[in-house]
Amino acid sequence: MIPKIPEKSENSVLTKVTTLFYIVLVGQQKAINKALKISSNLNELWVSGDLTQKKKLQNLVFPSGIGYNKLNGEVRTKKVNSIFSSIPMISEGLAQIKNGESINFDQFSAKVTLL
Repeated sequence: MIPKIPEKSENSVLTKVTTLFYIVLVGQQKAINKALKISSNLNELWVSGDLTQKKKLQNLVFPSGIGYNKLNGEVRTKKVNSIFSSIPMISEGLAQIKNGESINFDQFSAKVTLL
């Protein structure tokens, strides 16, 4: 939930800091919403995209690029965007909840890192 933008007060430094914090929160919320929208349509975006769109999507999901080993037919990457790498874990947790199983919520917080 994003707080309302602060009203002017006597303490202008506090107002500026609070306003800056608000702007950062709004930006993060927009980024999260965009990532969720993209991640829920990855397959459709890939299939319908042209070469430029596919390159952008590939760089978004695999920021370090991907490599192919011809000898054993393996596709490798050094890094997956953290938003996308969390999807399988979250999906598994949601499936467990749906089946009435308990889950350890600490596993999710361990994946969150501060900037």
